[in-house]
Amino acid sequence: METPIRVTLMIQGEMNPLLAQYLQSETVELTVIEISHVSDIATQHVAAVSHAQVVFALTSQHHALTVAEQIVPLLATGCIYVDLTTATPASKKRRAGLFPAETFVDAALKNQGSPSEQLTLSVAGAGAQRLSELLSPLDLQIDVVSDVPGDAAALKLLHDMFTKNITSVLIDTLWAAESMGMQERAFEDIKQGFDSFSGARAQELITDASVNFKRSQIEMADVVEMLTDSGYESTMLAPIQFNYGRIMHGKKIPYSKPAKK
Repeated sequence: METPIRVTLMIQGEMNPLLAQYLQSETVELTVIEISHVSDIATQHVAAVSHAQVVFALTSQHHALTVAEQIVPLLATGCIYVDLTTATPASKKRRAGLFPAETFVDAALKNQGSPSEQLTLSVAGAGAQRLSELLSPLDLQIDVVSDVPGDAAALKLLHDMFTKNITSVLIDTLWAAESMGMQERAFEDIKQGFDSFSGARAQELITDASVNFKRSQIEMADVVEMLTDSGYESTMLAPIQFNYGRIMHGKKIPYSKPAKK
């Protein structure tokens, strides 16, 4: 049997990632540390950190830099530090500057709230590829984004932007439907639309928006008139109309046409 990979997972407060379950393996010697006081890491957790080949850190944004500064002097030569804290790309790059070359990995978890999908760890930074190779025996999907720290964080935040925008439009539509007494039927229609959504459908919508923006403008004008009659003041119509206006004035949409084969 091969020597287990020595992994330390540091968690602050109530943060309890699904990642811990994926690290429970015969190929991993896992130590989980719950951080209560960030100033105690250098004194109370020396063995767990200095013994590790990989250290995962999931902390609050407020304490992420302090934790990194506490851990840097304790790491064994070649140990990989995986920063799981949600943060801006600039913050990840600043923390990467504390570590020796090829030992810092900017990371983000995907699908951790979805029991039906496999957990994916998006990673970036000089140590990303080495981490992927080291953890390859695990049942963990690892997506190496790039060798630039901050790129995994950027993708995570862009995904958050997409989901939050979708959620806001959903809420706005249901409020509008409620103003007309049609919320139940509208919600059923929305759910059916989500059931049929796919990557191909996303491409169709993008391409259609880039080609038929004038028609979309007219359709949105009808929506505005309908909501005015119902007395509902939309929270999303203005930015949606602004986007169609940008398209009409020549702003190109990435991937608005299928790639040439």
